[in-house]
Parts: sequence; structure tokens; C-alpha cells
Amino acid sequence: MAIQLKVIQNTVFKQTTEDAIQLPPEDKVSIAAGRMLNIHSWKAVDRSYLKIALMGEFLGNPPRNTWYVHIPHIQLIQPPSLKIIRNTPLKQSTANSAQLPAQDKVSIAAGRIVNLQSWATAPNNHYKLSLLWDALGNPPRNTWYIYAPDFEFINTQQKILPISQPEPESGGIPPTKQLNVPHKSQLDNALNPTGACNVTTFAMVMTYFQIRGNTGVGQLEDELYQYMLNQGLSRWDGNDLATLSRNYGLRNDFTMRGRQSDIRKAIAEGRPCIIHGYFTTFGHIIVVRGYDQNGFFVNDPYGEWTSSGYRNDQSGQNLYYSNALIQAKCSPEGENYIWIHRLSKP
Repeated sequence: MAIQLKVIQNTVFKQTTEDAIQLPPEDKVSIAAGRMLNIHSWKAVDRSYLKIALMGEFLGNPPRNTWYVHIPHIQLIQPPSLKIIRNTPLKQSTANSAQLPAQDKVSIAAGRIVNLQSWATAPNNHYKLSLLWDALGNPPRNTWYIYAPDFEFINTQQKILPISQPEPESGGIPPTKQLNVPHKSQLDNALNPTGACNVTTFAMVMTYFQIRGNTGVGQLEDELYQYMLNQGLSRWDGNDLATLSRNYGLRNDFTMRGRQSDIRKAIAEGRPCIIHGYFTTFGHIIVVRGYDQNGFFVNDPYGEWTSSGYRNDQSGQNLYYSNALIQAKCSPEGENYIWIHRLSKP
């Protein structure tokens, strides 16, 4: 459920829960009181801090969409919203939809939740709606009329949400953890930049473990690419990638029948993970550097994944990918079909 975050006191969004004065400029951004931000996920990591993922907005330099925020400085707000209870048209007037041209109506299916900026009663048993996040129709518009019997309000006014405290640790696994794995983009590679996600992810983890290349020439990821070519190894074969990483000094516990819980356990033990999935038509590989209850913090070498394709103009550093997204893209056959490389130093 996407909601809004209201800043009620001048504050600093941070990349960790450390005191802001201890963080470098790139790991913090000042936010003024009164600002409203849209967020698609959040979780309390302790009694003082919330981890948030912004929706459609990036802050800081470099731009990021995941931040820690000080709970006393913010409120979580559920906007006014309604639920469509039968298939209905949204219209540009209260006239019968059959009398309206196609550009002045748009069909909405039963069950859809619509978040609102504002609403008002209108003639002919209609309501006038100003949509919060959606612009519907062609041309896109955010102001529409709806027939009253076709929907029900969920809440008519803004509602401040309580912030649930984190659950106690279970089985020795903390509720959230992140490893400071550096991000690398595949798009600046000299060799096949659009097809080198695999070696680029391993270069990230090798850099995290302070493993250097053997040639000292060019980027590590290009050296790994050339090494695989020279050795006749496939960049899309999990076992061949495991061989590459072991030959470069990593311990690689590779499985093709992994679960999300296996990723969390490995990261809790200090082992970053590399996972395979179908984020693109041909397949794609990313680094998992952290987790919480609802998803994973990832370094994506290709940018930011969206439902309409990749945003290569956005950084893939420390993005937040939900449990549902990882399940759909990495293990669509069931819960235990994730290809996972759990990496450490011998």
C-alpha cells in the first residue's frame, strides 16, 4: 500500500542510522518541515528509525530512493481513498457515459483502490474526484466524475497511521541488515556493456572483499569478462560463474534451489548474495546487499527496474526490491527455485 510521508520537523534523511554528523555528504540529505513524499514501502528498524522506499522520486547526490528517517520527525499518512465495487466508467461530466466521446471516459474495474487528493459531491448522484497519483485516460487527466453507487469510501479524510515496532529477532536473524557492497554500473564497461550484468555483479562483491584483478589493466569487470571468454566459461551458467568467482579467491556456496530465507540468512552471516532472474527478457543478475521483512536492498548493475522497463538514467545503487518482485522474477516456479551465489572469503 502506497502512502504519504509528512515531514513535521526539519530533519535529515540518511543511508544509515548513524548520527548525521558522522556521515559523508553523499549519505545524507536535509529535508524541510512540511514536505510531503510518496512512499511505497516502510518498516521500523528500531524505536527511533524507519526505513522508507520513495515512490517515483530520488533524493541526494547520487540520487537514491531508500533512506532511514528519524521517526519523531515524520508522520505516515493514508490519503483519502475509495474502492470500486462494480465495473464503472470515470467521466468528465455527470452525463450518461453512453453519450460521452471516448476521450471523456475511462473504464475502471471492480476492486481497484483509488487514492484521492480531494473529493466533492456533484449533481445526478455523482462525486467529483481529484486523483492523487493517477492520471487516467487519453489525454491523461486526474479529475473525474464517478457514479455514487459504483464505489465506497475507505476513508474520507487523511488518516495518520501508527508505526509498528520491529518484531524481535527470530532464529538469530536480525529483522534487517545491510552490507556496504559498492555499486558498479555495467553500462560503462568496455566489453559488451548491455550484456555484462553477470561479471559486473561479481566485480561488486570482489571489490567489497578487497579482491583485485590479476592484470591491473582496465576495470575489474572487463577483466572478468575476458577471463570467461578465454576459459570457455558461459556468463549465463551459474556453475561457470561460481567457477569464475572461486578462481578469483571467493568462496561461493551456489544453489539453484534457494529460498528468500536463504538470502536473508547469508546476509545476516555477512555473505552478500548474487541472484539470477528474469528482470529482462534474456535474464539478468543482481547483487543482494541487505534485507528487511518486506524485501531486499539490491545493487542493480543496469539501473532501476520498473514494470515498464529499466530506467538506465537512474542509479541501481541500494534499490529496494520487494519480496513479491524477487519471487516473481527469480523464482516464478515456486518459493525454492532461486539461483543464489552466497559469497565470502575463505
